[in-house]
Amino acid sequence: MKIQNGPADKARKARHATVAGERSGQKGAGKGVSSIDRSSDRVVLSERIGTLAESIKEISKVDGPMGASEAKLEELKAAIEAGDYHVDPRKLAASILNSDLGIEE
Repeated sequence: MKIQNGPADKARKARHATVAGERSGQKGAGKGVSSIDRSSDRVVLSERIGTLAESIKEISKVDGPMGASEAKLEELKAAIEAGDYHVDPRKLAASILNSDLGIEE
């Protein structure tokens, strides 16, 4: 048994009329259906977001990635470019395992 003209059927017909009206350029084409006016939608950010952005900028000026100083980063970059930077595989593996296990060195 199918119930026709119930609330779901009425809502479906109204939505169909609205969509059909939007496609044809008519606002509120369906009976008693008004189109949605989104021109008044807006997003308001609090003042705290500005403070957060300023804090992030200040932190990034002081420290680079993972707390490394700019001088240390330049030193490592120069060593890599010169081919003088070598990784101890055992130390690297130990560091990875300690990190995964939550053990601080």
